[in-house]
Amino acid sequence: MVKKDKFISKAPFSTYMFFRCMKKEYAELFISGKIHFSKVGDWIKYEGKNLGIKDSLEGTYASNLIFTGNNKANINIVYNNTYEHYRKKEIESIYGLCFYGLKSNSFNNKYVDIYGKNQIYSKVSKKYFESFSSNITKDVYEKLEEKEKPVVVFITNPRELYSRVWRALKKLGIKDKDFIWRTSKVYK
Repeated sequence: MVKKDKFISKAPFSTYMFFRCMKKEYAELFISGKIHFSKVGDWIKYEGKNLGIKDSLEGTYASNLIFTGNNKANINIVYNNTYEHYRKKEIESIYGLCFYGLKSNSFNNKYVDIYGKNQIYSKVSKKYFESFSSNITKDVYEKLEEKEKPVVVFITNPRELYSRVWRALKKLGIKDKDFIWRTSKVYK
């Protein structure tokens, strides 16, 4: 059973904020309190179709140069260069929602502001945003319908988001043991 206070207090860092890239239509729904969960299998299925979903390694749990195990029946193998990446088949039917988290240890850049005060900031690769907007140009963006335009939603209080989602899922009958809230590191 995952307890929210235990999870958050044991984290080795503080997450200052989350953000998520999405179409404006979905951002407005999100801001109004409607959250859409997707199946991991959907993210895998859309890989390579230029829809802003770019993680072919979604749901993988291990990588090896050569597979040495005997039981391949319950896993899918994803090949990437010289590595095999393993994904349990049942992971594809799990629902999830992902955010990019800006953690305290990511704020390692410094500058002096116009008032002479030292400030710190975090950097996120331009490629991250390009992949979630399907690499569209400014001209293409301007021609899109307003609801279709890619936007970024910032969540400045991750703990409050967690609490709201937790309460809403419990009201729907989701059991504590079936709710997983965790951070993960993306290796590219």
